[in-house]
Amino acid sequence: MYTITRQLENSGTVLSKLLEAVQNLNGSLDIYLDQIGNAEVLIPAQNNPDSAPAQINESISPQFFEALGIRSMALRASHGRLAFPDAAQIDFDRKNAAQYRWRKIKNELNIEDFKMLLRNSQIISFEDWANLNGAADLWDGILFDVIRSLDKKDFDFIFYLGDITKRRANEVDEILDIISDYSFYGRVTLMLDENEATKLWAILYNLDPDISFADIKSLGLRQKYLSTFDSLGIDQLLIYAGDQTLLLSGQKQFELVGKEITKGKTPQVMRSNFNAGYSLGLLLGLDISLCVALAQSITEVFAENGTRPDRNALLTYIKNWNDELKKEEENPSINQPSLFY
Repeated sequence: MYTITRQLENSGTVLSKLLEAVQNLNGSLDIYLDQIGNAEVLIPAQNNPDSAPAQINESISPQFFEALGIRSMALRASHGRLAFPDAAQIDFDRKNAAQYRWRKIKNELNIEDFKMLLRNSQIISFEDWANLNGAADLWDGILFDVIRSLDKKDFDFIFYLGDITKRRANEVDEILDIISDYSFYGRVTLMLDENEATKLWAILYNLDPDISFADIKSLGLRQKYLSTFDSLGIDQLLIYAGDQTLLLSGQKQFELVGKEITKGKTPQVMRSNFNAGYSLGLLLGLDISLCVALAQSITEVFAENGTRPDRNALLTYIKNWNDELKKEEENPSINQPSLFY
């Protein structure tokens, strides 16, 4: 076990940097935001981020991504979407997937076309592992048969575990090993909500994952999450709880306390919009802390307004949020307490 000295970042500083970054993006940010919720996110041409790609082919079928256990994929191909008609016809049964589902899909999939698709991708976000039968076999096969052969190590991979109590402890160990192996080919982020994170910590330390959350919290959550992160072999661990998010990486730890919003904040809305915002931050090349702040901003604007935010709505929200943080610094008695201690 080794010890890492992690930099603690100030929320106000991060929000100020995010505000400046969003102000400088002009029309390109709206192009990204317009694609929230799509399985296929098309990245605008790098040399002209304010204009849409010149050629838009037919979108890849959502069933194609679902068959592969992929939530979304960001394509870096500036000429437009890649044609993928044959692979879109993959047949599978989500509820009754065979143990070796990759073998079946591999036989129906044009591997060379799939390699080209991944070669032109920057971000691959995977579905919840616990809710996807055969996920370990599927993602191990994609890594072994496709990604390893690309000579490409600048991916961003985003994984979710979901409710790990649905699976056996040895299955949890297996998927964590596979997720760690992905780190040889790019940055790996694991996203968990607070309950999922505490259950993972309990399983890693041979405790009952249904242990009382109050008992775990009384022992100091942050230190437990740090020990969990240090055992995973990944680049970032993101834990979100209500309006608060904790980022742990090898270089830094960053906690962001958002504005309190009660309406429209279902777990599904939180996860979908947070993933979209975090991915957009990665696409825009923002520092990882700014990616977290952008993700939480988009999530909270959507929860507050019930609609997808545009650049102007984001600017207003981030500015107001930053102003509130400054008031809290001047009057510590109104600070919202951390959930991670």
